Amino acid sequence: MKRTIGRIVVALAFTTALSSAAGIASADPIRSPRSFVEQLACDNGETYEIVVTGAGTFTPAHDLATNSILVPVEFGEFHGVLTDAQGNVLEEFTDPPLLKGNAPQDRATSVTCTFDFEDTFTDPELGLVTFQGEGSVIAFVTPVR
Repeated sequence: MKRTIGRIVVALAFTTALSSAAGIASADPIRSPRSFVEQLACDNGETYEIVVTGAGTFTPAHDLATNSILVPVEFGEFHGVLTDAQGNVLEEFTDPPLLKGNAPQDRATSVTCTFDFEDTFTDPELGLVTFQGEGSVIAFVTPVR
């Protein structure tokens, strides 16, 4: 059972990595199989609906409502929970904060944002499983006005 849960977590991590991996430039990045859309609630009072289409943890995100780009410089703890169809916890983890090595932290347009998401999928051995994750990010927003 533990081996199956481990495979699910690895498969989910791999799928997430593929979602944020670099893809071929497209006129509509939202429809690219290698992009994902997420909503961020930020301490500047704004809520951003972003799309990420690049590779790597610190890939900039495009705000879908404007021409703004959010450039991440630090991620807070990330907490994830995998549950079965009955709500039983199969796996739970917390990843530590992650800081971009040489990024300046204090900018006039710096924001702290939170995000959460949920994804449900079917595993051949466990049936319907749900992954929930939540975390935070510090980014600066361009253009500077």
